[in-house]
Amino acid sequence: MIFRIFIGTYYFTDGSSDAKTIVEGNFMRKNVRFGLAAILGGSIASFSAAAGAADLPYAMPVKAPVFAPVSDWSGFYIGLGVGFRSTTTDSAVTAVTQNGANALGPCIAALAGFGGCTTGEPLNDTAFRLNPYIGANLQIAPRWVVGIEGDVGFANKTTTLGGMGYPVTLQTTGIAADSFSVKTTWDASARARLGYLVNPAVMLYATGGAAWLHLEATSTCNAFINGICSPQAGSGPLIITDSTNKLGWTVGGGLEAMLSPNWIARGEYRFADYGTISNTDRRGLVGGVIDQISSYDLRVRTHTATFGLAYKFGGNPGTAVAAVVPPPTAMAASSWSGPYLGLGLGARSSLPDANMTAFTVGGVNALTGTCNTLATFGGCVTGEPLNGTAFRAAPYAGFNWLIAPRWIAGLEGDFGFADKTTTLAGMTYPFSGSMSGRAVEMFSVRTTWDASVRARVGFLVNPSVLLYGTGGAAFLHVESASTCGTFTNALCSPGTTSGPLVITDAKNRVGWTAGGGIEAVLWKNWLGRAEYRFADFGTFSNTDIRTGGLGAVASYDLRVKTHTASLGVAYKFD
Repeated sequence: MIFRIFIGTYYFTDGSSDAKTIVEGNFMRKNVRFGLAAILGGSIASFSAAAGAADLPYAMPVKAPVFAPVSDWSGFYIGLGVGFRSTTTDSAVTAVTQNGANALGPCIAALAGFGGCTTGEPLNDTAFRLNPYIGANLQIAPRWVVGIEGDVGFANKTTTLGGMGYPVTLQTTGIAADSFSVKTTWDASARARLGYLVNPAVMLYATGGAAWLHLEATSTCNAFINGICSPQAGSGPLIITDSTNKLGWTVGGGLEAMLSPNWIARGEYRFADYGTISNTDRRGLVGGVIDQISSYDLRVRTHTATFGLAYKFGGNPGTAVAAVVPPPTAMAASSWSGPYLGLGLGARSSLPDANMTAFTVGGVNALTGTCNTLATFGGCVTGEPLNGTAFRAAPYAGFNWLIAPRWIAGLEGDFGFADKTTTLAGMTYPFSGSMSGRAVEMFSVRTTWDASVRARVGFLVNPSVLLYGTGGAAFLHVESASTCGTFTNALCSPGTTSGPLVITDAKNRVGWTAGGGIEAVLWKNWLGRAEYRFADFGTFSNTDIRTGGLGAVASYDLRVKTHTASLGVAYKFD
């Protein structure tokens, strides 16, 4: 006969504690367990006994132990994050002069009766981002943590609008070698942080402070007479690049989980606003006969999603979380298994690339004809990017199963609500043959709802924290629209048989999605998460027919992908 005695204190997610004395006896092949509990500060005692097979697992207390209320978050840390940065850049040409004369004003006046003069276009995009970060925390109360942090992000993305030296009617040529582009590279931030410990190993935090972004804007023109540059001596420069290190502000938040005494994982989202950047370029045209000065503004904002892992220096191992974490057995099953319902908030970055595949006017192949004509002058434009980022709200529901002491499998579905329209003005289609520079003629892509049905597999790094991967089917509603003015052009004319002026193609696309995240038990029955997913909806084709005017048939492809980042809270039903 063997007796074992355990005396200690159990702590729970709600901060309460029980002192326990357990006496266990092993008689032959039978177990008899006797428990004696004394509630701290009281005189209530309880006695229990149970008998069972010798291979039964150790009986857990009525209240499952999770973490000791003493955890050590104070100290310096250094980490590495991976994720994406979505940049939203709105351009606007503010002034153009030629030999001192106002060239932009006459453009606006001349086209006022024809839908207006195009003076700006969007140049949005999303890039993979790697960011080392460093900071320091101070645990100022049992549940509150303050800190400071800095990071540097490395991402490199260039968005180019072909067929225009600047996004203004004066510079719309339809020649691919004439282009205006925006490139974003590194970013950085210095921020304060405020965190709340929902349990000793999981912190929800907000962060905000100063942010910096390196941005380059480039105007490129051909070395032949096209109204911008010419081959004569004195013309140019052909390429003008304006580089700026812009100061702005950033704000966001996330979830951090202490995986062990010195390792902390996180999921974070941040928004940053860098205000408006103003640039002025000077070129000599027609051999320097014309002195052209162009000024433009760039309005820049970013959305950043990051998953990170940091090493925290120092701390007292005796009070560190991992030292008092029990094995993820009965507690894990009660905290993770079962159905749940939640709500996620975040951002969805949509990346639709439009490309013309056929274009006929009056039965004549305008696509081939235009491209052949422009081949020796830098080529024709057959497509443009129509990227955009929108706020997204997504209810979700799922079911988890504990399939092993540290492994969770599950199924989940979500439905996302977001609405973003990106419009290219001055072109009825992203093609040289449909560029007019008139603002009323436009091509746009809109993304609205999305949905997914996915499998999930997760690993419990401790009973309160789950790292998981997810993947499955995805759905997205996409609308593309071509709009032409009510005056004579290649597509429409003011005649009663013209049109339709607006043609909209709507599709519900099916694709695939994959991603992952970090999930944590916040309180009893409440789970918090940070998640990233990529989705690919493939390429689909549309064909538009206009019978009015000269008559036109246009076919184009849309290649659509999305990046989604969200922070969510779910209630798990018992």
